[in-house]
Amino acid sequence: MLDLHRLDGQPINLVVGFAGAQADVEAQTEAVADFGISAKTDLEYDAAFRPTAHCIESVAPADTIKSLRSMTDCDFVARAGNGTVYCRHHHPEKFKGGIGDDIAFNPPALQTRIKDTFDPEGILPTL
Repeated sequence: MLDLHRLDGQPINLVVGFAGAQADVEAQTEAVADFGISAKTDLEYDAAFRPTAHCIESVAPADTIKSLRSMTDCDFVARAGNGTVYCRHHHPEKFKGGIGDDIAFNPPALQTRIKDTFDPEGILPTL
């Protein structure tokens, strides 16, 4: 895993994660230590941020850094390995009336029937 994140005006942080056989993880951890990456962390930043994110952008992984440089007015968590960027703009009112804001989404009939079957009282959120 290769993440970049900026939250609450803090500097951009790089998070590198490894999984697999213990020997492989140890070898990869030693390899990144040569680049000065050694602090241990967890994914709490992601768990706290993503439920509140309102924008998801997808770019080619090679263009992730270029895309992040243009995001000067938002917090983000970026999956640099696959080009997915979750962002929360500081001034979302600037984006009202943008492309797609006027599109009404009507869920497919099958989804509607399933929701009606399992939620006849309408307690769950709408589709």
